[in-house]
Amino acid sequence: MKSTLEFPLLFFEHALTESGLKEIFSLQIDYYGFVSYQIDVDKMTVNYVEQDENGDFKKGHFELNIEKYLLPVLRRQLKISKELLYFSFKKNTGRNDNFLLLIFNTVQTLIDNKKKLIEAFPHFLLVYRDIVAYINQRLKERSSKDFILNEENIKVTIKSGLNIVGREGDNLIDSIFNFMEGNNERDKKILSKEDFELLKEYTSFLVENNKVPVIKKKLNPKLRISTIRFLYWVLHFEKFKSCYPIEESYYFFTKEVFVNSGNPELITIKQHFGTKSRVKNRKVLPEIVLNHLEN
Repeated sequence: MKSTLEFPLLFFEHALTESGLKEIFSLQIDYYGFVSYQIDVDKMTVNYVEQDENGDFKKGHFELNIEKYLLPVLRRQLKISKELLYFSFKKNTGRNDNFLLLIFNTVQTLIDNKKKLIEAFPHFLLVYRDIVAYINQRLKERSSKDFILNEENIKVTIKSGLNIVGREGDNLIDSIFNFMEGNNERDKKILSKEDFELLKEYTSFLVENNKVPVIKKKLNPKLRISTIRFLYWVLHFEKFKSCYPIEESYYFFTKEVFVNSGNPELITIKQHFGTKSRVKNRKVLPEIVLNHLEN
């Protein structure tokens, strides 16, 4: 369930339920291509059936790691909710005090009513704190009193240094690929909002797991494939701090994800993966990419 301009916290209202958590985990586990699987939220485990190369079916299970499977989603959705909050706030000119109070009361109600799940998944509490901090620092009048959450009934232990706003990997992906939500040098939309979010999900999986996810839908950005390959060369370089050897998952990612990749041989992709002379979309590229083109 997605947050909307009218209900900017709708995702988080739905996510803190057993069915909502299963949906979050399912969206990522689907990438593994299991024949079937079952999620146990209480035990934080997944039992699955997969088919090996010989066509035989095998059962297995693994534990759900919150930092791997939940935190990236919460970070993306928190960013979306804060953007929606900002635009909703601007839209509600003249009724802003009531609007902010409604948002705060929504967060406080979640804390009051979802004690058990918050204690099991304390990362949600970091989200709620950040939303209220955003209201206090960016939206409300400076002369007004700060909103303060009541957390007296919640008993949680949060890992020291955990940051809900973003990780190095998330920030790196944003710095390289966020321009693809806009227009190319011919003023054509590069990717729809839905496809852009899908691109970030695919890319996050690549960065975190060093392998290609199951591709539910191929993407067709309005960029040259040579430019796209160079973007992933930059991603690889910035992550591993080296341009050699290139992890083969990065080659296969550009081949499997993008419609305009065609069906090249692996050796062809390798030959042109980091070739600067083939990058023609320079007017719209972010600074982190241009720096590699100029050096």
